[in-house]
Amino acid sequence: MGLRVDEPRAGGSGNSNDGNTARRAFRSPAEFAAGTGVDQELIDRVGTVLQAVSCLHRLDIDALSAYCRRTAELYVERYMSSTLHKLLSHSAAVVESCHLPIAQCQQRCRECDICVHMTQCDCHDSRLSVLSV
Repeated sequence: MGLRVDEPRAGGSGNSNDGNTARRAFRSPAEFAAGTGVDQELIDRVGTVLQAVSCLHRLDIDALSAYCRRTAELYVERYMSSTLHKLLSHSAAVVESCHLPIAQCQQRCRECDICVHMTQCDCHDSRLSVLSV
């Protein structure tokens, strides 16, 4: 698969675990299952849940809850991380409580982050400090 997992990034900016790594892994579930030793059906189902909670469409909360519950039942014989537990046990409640689809909220947060970053860059620009002297 050619995935770099848990490798530190240059400059100390975190590690190689990001959304691109996850998308590549879930894109070929058979290969991902063979490499990790996890049942392919479980990998398919977790990938589906991740796509569902990050889509721009309204979701059927009851169907999502049932799908997550069935996926969690497949995971009984393995240790479930707290992140996976939150995804499978609480995603239906989170989606239900949001007025907008989660992906729209994420997009607006990214736009706000960009605005804040641009404002900070403008305030700390070296040209401004030279002009104000």
